[in-house]
Amino acid sequence: MNNKNSANSQSKRQKISKIEVTNDVLSSRSGLFFLMEYFEKLGLVSRFESKFKQFEKSNKGLRIKDYFKQFFSFLFDGTNMNLSYFDELKEDTAYSELIKTDQSDMASSHSIKRMTKKFNGSNREVNIFRDALTDLFIHNLRSQQPAVVELGIDTMVLNNDDSKQKEGCNPTYKNVKGYQPLQIYWNGMLVDAIFREGQCHSNHSDDVQTTMKKLVAKIRKALGPKIPIIVAMDSGFLSDENFTYFEEVLKIHYVCVGKMYNSIKDYIGELPSSNRNIFYGSHNWDYIELGNKLKSWKKFRRAVYVQQQLDLSSSQLILDFARSDRILYSNIGITPDADNNLRGVGIEKYLTAEYIIETHHSRAKDELINREFKDFMTKEKLPFKSFNSNQVYYFLMAISFSVIRNFQRKVIPDVLYSNSRISTFRRMFIDIPGKIVSHARYKTLKVSKLYFDKLKLLMVRSQCNDESHKLSYY
Repeated sequence: MNNKNSANSQSKRQKISKIEVTNDVLSSRSGLFFLMEYFEKLGLVSRFESKFKQFEKSNKGLRIKDYFKQFFSFLFDGTNMNLSYFDELKEDTAYSELIKTDQSDMASSHSIKRMTKKFNGSNREVNIFRDALTDLFIHNLRSQQPAVVELGIDTMVLNNDDSKQKEGCNPTYKNVKGYQPLQIYWNGMLVDAIFREGQCHSNHSDDVQTTMKKLVAKIRKALGPKIPIIVAMDSGFLSDENFTYFEEVLKIHYVCVGKMYNSIKDYIGELPSSNRNIFYGSHNWDYIELGNKLKSWKKFRRAVYVQQQLDLSSSQLILDFARSDRILYSNIGITPDADNNLRGVGIEKYLTAEYIIETHHSRAKDELINREFKDFMTKEKLPFKSFNSNQVYYFLMAISFSVIRNFQRKVIPDVLYSNSRISTFRRMFIDIPGKIVSHARYKTLKVSKLYFDKLKLLMVRSQCNDESHKLSYY
């Protein structure tokens, strides 16, 4: 009886009965330390510091190195995407320790805004950011050495409909005001982009051609002049000028969704059913190969008409006229120079109609990247009134997104699933509690044994400091 009373009394004494202030340096985002170590090894901050050195006209004020370092850590963290959050971080001793910055050098929201306004949106400045994105991409290509480089092109609408007096924020095709950057994708990553006003159509000006010219040159420099390159696009990029440029100048392949004009439907309807084949996927599709030439085109091109098959085993009846159908255009198999590069790979599937259909279906992955990128941003509304300032914010956001994707795949694939959502990564890796302790002129980040073992933090830090992460100029 006495033992029971003693146990109850002990239990009561172990409960929290009061709270007090501690002077210990504590953080709830200890995982940011490892991400910033990897980011430092990439060398992007030193690159930007060198390229934008002209912004430092005196020793006073925010240094360009601290600007980029703190802006990237702010974007990686994602706890609060309001610029006013910099004022809170400025007072957070643990945060400055995690990103290896003296607290006296921590930026306020006003100093961040002042520095951002110094960017004038010149081609030189934009190309510095775009080169950083593409160099991350080329670094991956060189390490993976793919037999074929398969890219995607699309636009992404950033909804700023409730914003007032923002430069370049105007109506998009989605009936909201905002911005509509052109983006290039590969293997779940952004590899290049052009920040554009909302009114810019997918095929605005010669953006696609100039972007692909530069990107193709970099890919061939890294992997050789005969590396096959295939680009997937939607109907917004349907253009004889684009196709001719890909075929005759760049000598690459493309797969592009066409528009279902009545003349095409009438022609397909007259073809015998024996011309149809079956593509087996998540849904089964009937398809017909043909050559087609739109009125504005100078020549015929390979086309594949696909229509969803009736599912007789389903209780849901789809009438014939309501079945999903589309036409796909490609130069695969009809462009000798590019075809020879594909044949050199030794995989004949790339020349088939089934591959063209499969490539079209895989375009859904690009939409997933857009969705994941927006989740990473946490909100689509950009913070500045100036187009140039929002352009800087967008590119730093795009680079941050690619850096985290690289970190997931190169540093912690044994800790978290390499393609796990950014929100999952932030919650499970960045948002871990830690304590920073100073002893004998050394500072130590301490985390509980549970997180230390589960996240393999000793191995992760070793991987972060691997010299192979260092980016080169391509």
